Amino acid sequence: MATEEDLTKRGHMEFAARLRDSVLEVSPRDLLKAAEESQIHTFGWPIGVVMTTEHHKPKPYQEGIRAVIHGGDRYDFWTLKKNGDYYYLGTFFEDTRTENKLFVDTRVVRVTEVFLRTAGLYQKLGIGAEEIIDLKIRHSGLSGRLMAVASHNRDIMGQYKCTEEEISTEFSEPLKNYQDPSRLKELVFRTVKDIVELFDYFPISKEELVDPIVDSFLLGRIG
Repeated sequence: MATEEDLTKRGHMEFAARLRDSVLEVSPRDLLKAAEESQIHTFGWPIGVVMTTEHHKPKPYQEGIRAVIHGGDRYDFWTLKKNGDYYYLGTFFEDTRTENKLFVDTRVVRVTEVFLRTAGLYQKLGIGAEEIIDLKIRHSGLSGRLMAVASHNRDIMGQYKCTEEEISTEFSEPLKNYQDPSRLKELVFRTVKDIVELFDYFPISKEELVDPIVDSFLLGRIG
C-alpha cells in the first residue's frame, strides 16, 4: 500500500479501514472535524495526527482530505475519503529511539490505538455500534530487526531476530468490538502475536503483557 520509494527501506505501520455496508457522502469540512475530535493523545504523537501548520495540516482534495507530515526520521501520511475509507501510514516510533529493533510493548500500544482511533473516528461520522468495519493492519520493514522492549520495567531474555519483511492481519468486526475492552484485547493480541512470531517464534503472553498495556491505555496511560 505504500507508495513512497524511501519507505520500502524503512520500518512502517499502515492500516486501511472501510465501512462494509454504509454509504457515506461527507463534506471535507466535516471529515476534518471528525478527524480532529477523534485524535488520541495518550502516546504523545497521535495516529492520524491533525496538525495546524500550513505545510502539514490536512488539505481537501477531490475524494476527501489528506495529510503528509515529514521531517527528520518521521513520516506520516493519511487520507480520509468522503465515503468513509480511512488510510494511514507512519514510520516506526522505534526508529526515533534506536536502530534495527522492534519494541513489542510499543507495538501493543500502537495497535491498540489503531482500533480505538478508527472506532472513534467512525463514531464522529455518525456510524452506529453494530456497523461492520473492515480493517487491515500491515507492518513492513521487519527483516533484520531484533525484538526489544521500550519500558525499563521489562526485559527480553535471549535474542530474537526477524527474517521476514512484512506481516498483515485483517479484521471484520462491528464498531463496538474495537472499543469493548475484552474484545479489544483479543484483537490486539492476535495482531501483535502475528508480528512477534516472525522473530524466532518469540513468545508473547496475553495476560502478562497485552492485557495490562491495553488496560492502561484505556485509562489514558502508557503501561
